[in-house]
Amino acid sequence: MNIYDYKAAYLNNVCQIIRFNAEGQILESCNTLFSCQQLLDANIYDAFPLLDSMRDTMAAMAAGESPMVFRCVEMEIDQREWLLDISVSVQPDTINERVYLLLMTDNTEHYMQLRVLQQQRNQSVISQEYAELQNRAMRAEKELLHLKNTELERTYKYKTDFYAHISHEIRTPIHGITGITQLLKNRITDDAEAALYLDTILASSRHLVGIVNELLDYAKIEAGKMVFEEINFDLQQTCKAALLLFSYQNKEGKTAFNLEFDSDLPKYLIGDERRLSQVLYNLIGNAVKFTPEGRISLTVKKMRETDDDCTICFKICDTGIGMNAEQLSRIFVPYTQLGKDTFQRYGGTGLGLSIVQQMIELQNGTITVTSEPQKGTCFNVELTFLKPQKSYKEINTEQLAEAKVLLVDDDLVNRTIAHTLLSQKGLNVKLAEDGVQAVEMASEEPFNLILMDLHMPQMDGIEAVKIIRQDGASRDARIIALTATDDPDELVACMNAGMNDHLPKPFEQESLYRKVIGALV
Repeated sequence: MNIYDYKAAYLNNVCQIIRFNAEGQILESCNTLFSCQQLLDANIYDAFPLLDSMRDTMAAMAAGESPMVFRCVEMEIDQREWLLDISVSVQPDTINERVYLLLMTDNTEHYMQLRVLQQQRNQSVISQEYAELQNRAMRAEKELLHLKNTELERTYKYKTDFYAHISHEIRTPIHGITGITQLLKNRITDDAEAALYLDTILASSRHLVGIVNELLDYAKIEAGKMVFEEINFDLQQTCKAALLLFSYQNKEGKTAFNLEFDSDLPKYLIGDERRLSQVLYNLIGNAVKFTPEGRISLTVKKMRETDDDCTICFKICDTGIGMNAEQLSRIFVPYTQLGKDTFQRYGGTGLGLSIVQQMIELQNGTITVTSEPQKGTCFNVELTFLKPQKSYKEINTEQLAEAKVLLVDDDLVNRTIAHTLLSQKGLNVKLAEDGVQAVEMASEEPFNLILMDLHMPQMDGIEAVKIIRQDGASRDARIIALTATDDPDELVACMNAGMNDHLPKPFEQESLYRKVIGALV
């Protein structure tokens, strides 16, 4: 069998030739692919619409002219789908009538494979385009998120800078007012009316600072910038100070204050004493506000204790006006008061309890509240504090007299207040007006403690501390930053520069003493 035989055999399997005349009558068919028996009496143009559409073109064809070729023609014959290559030509050896030759080649399998490949290629292209669209969407989303974050950061910076500026501008004169007021109060011991006036000034100053603190804290919580300290503090002293602050203001004596402190509670703990005081001040202050007469109690109990930490429960209860269920449901919502009449009567920013709740939860603590109209309200707060790894002893007067303290502040009023308060405790205090003078004095004389203001001309407190820590007689001194702002970034900068603690202005004599004694113990 030669190659021509193979070719003939192949063509016999895949090709079919049909002869038909110009009228469409089928004259002959080899029936390789399908039988034309049923079409013999029919018109080929009816069976093959493609040929019918080409009748005019076919009529113009000449014998011997190149055939018309149609690729991948889809046809249904004998209830089967075919994909055929079709060619039509004029039979050259006809004389009396025009005869056409229709050559049909079955390439169904070939074209089906091509379709599959094309579908796969299309699917691949679609997948690639879809992946690219996804990548573009992700990039666009990241860019949008970056823009949003940048805008949020910019907004937060503007807000915090504004609050910090306002805070500094308010705290600085208030510090002078409260400091001088306390110095006067220490000297006036036999004039009850004058003492009442001075207490009123102090209470008004605290109220104003409290409003500033609430606004600053809420802005920091919103931006996720709240920072908590871990310092040693006297738990019982902190609780007493919070309660006594309000009991001193109770001049008419219509409200009784009571502190219940478990005897097995540790004396010293490690945590953010200032934030704890703020929580207690807010809750006790809230009780005072809504208890014109009756009883307010602070109960402090130990809930759990391990070798490393201790969980404390603070329970603040009053016998005031109380709240109904609807008021109780929105007590922690920001900028919310119990009602317009309540706001007009009792005042407040509406931020205090919201800040308290968020501040407690940010420290992994809990706060719950129960209340009944005309019977009173109880807040329960649970917070966990670390336990000191060493015991702390009380410092005596001789130790204070031996300690050398350097007080650095460019404001004369601030220097006078702090110097007088510390001197009254027997401390040996020297003064510096700015960072340059502080560096000179600290390099020549070994101080045990340095109280450093931050914002000063010529050289600020942070730069001065960096130099002091490098070399000099006081490089190992304890250093406390005196801050008129509450910016967490600034506090971090203080710690990075080498400071050990900070004391926000305006400070009262008890908080100043606690910081100083804590640093010298």
